[in-house]
Amino acid sequence: FDQSAYFNEYNRNKRGMALAMDKPEGHEAFLRLLAKSDIVLENWSVGVADRLGVSWDVIREANPRAIFIQMPAFGQTGPEANRVGFGPGIEQMGGLVALQGYEGEGPHRSGISYGDPNAGIVAAGAAAIGLLHRENTGEGCHIVLRQRDNLTGMVGEYMVAASIGIDIPRQMGNRDLQMAPHGVYRCLDDSGRYQADVAGNIVRELTDTWVAIACEDDDQWERLKGLIGDPRLNRADYDTLAGRKADEGTLDQVVGEWTATRAAEAAADELQAAGVAATPVLSPLMLLGNRQM
Repeated sequence: FDQSAYFNEYNRNKRGMALAMDKPEGHEAFLRLLAKSDIVLENWSVGVADRLGVSWDVIREANPRAIFIQMPAFGQTGPEANRVGFGPGIEQMGGLVALQGYEGEGPHRSGISYGDPNAGIVAAGAAAIGLLHRENTGEGCHIVLRQRDNLTGMVGEYMVAASIGIDIPRQMGNRDLQMAPHGVYRCLDDSGRYQADVAGNIVRELTDTWVAIACEDDDQWERLKGLIGDPRLNRADYDTLAGRKADEGTLDQVVGEWTATRAAEAAADELQAAGVAATPVLSPLMLLGNRQM
């Protein structure tokens, strides 16, 4: 285990042991550990815990104050309970991926198997609730978290909208329902800066730079319009969010033409000075020269 950088990154300052739970001595060691533990957490497939003798009945008998958290992918009952769960698949089954991506390209996954870190965050919250329950009652508890539900909660408003017949937007790219313009725009090529590998060898010239802009309300829109100074933006229908959303393609084109004449950091500085939310998209190389860093 110590040879894995990934393992060490996420398990630093923790103690660990491997137990052969299918052997009597391994299960006995588990019960001794359980007797002095506050929380037991498992994310096996459905049925594995019972087969290994780690059911709620066993845990409660060995330590009535223990918090037992189980994290099956799709629940312990129902037609999908026995599906094999994995981070990317849970993300797809949770409704999140259907909303991600760029128009005309189809769904995109998040790129980080978002079901994995999200499950850990929710489980930590469940553990805290379990400890609070124990403090109030003196007893442990059994909590079952379906990992898909953790993600489904993130698209709850879209589920409500669909249930009452409201059209659900899909694959909006970097756009936002409540802001326009809202996106990541290409800037002037930043020639003369280079990406190097760990040995210091030049890998490539850094020529593509970008700035993220979020025009949060009508006031910021007026500030953005004044800064860019393009007559194509002086339309009455652009004074409202609805009007800007209706012609977002033109907005993106005009804003993109303006950012293309500036370096990313310079564009962000101008926008921030004007009161518009904006930030450069920094590569690892650019981070090394970032003033705040």
